[in-house]
Amino acid sequence: MPGTQVTEEFKSQMTFLKTYERNYQLRKKQIEALKNNAEELKPQVEVYEEIQEEIKALKSQNKTDEEFLVSMNEMVLRSTGEPISQGPLFEEQKAGSEQQTN
Repeated sequence: MPGTQVTEEFKSQMTFLKTYERNYQLRKKQIEALKNNAEELKPQVEVYEEIQEEIKALKSQNKTDEEFLVSMNEMVLRSTGEPISQGPLFEEQKAGSEQQTN
């Protein structure tokens, strides 16, 4: 019976190795599929990143412009005693200052 024992152990080891190798091959295929998916999505990611950079630049420019407009409004107020009241930015400031006084 010792020969039968060795044969059973050998079969068990071969089954284990076949399963292990099958899982290895499946992971290789999965890696390849994910790489392909990533390559297909790469242009979309690049477009997304470009859009995000453009949004960031526009926000930065708007902040600079807003600071300039506010300083000009303050300068006009100092010079004339009257604030600039036309335009959405100045209306927002006016509404904000009215809420602060209430």
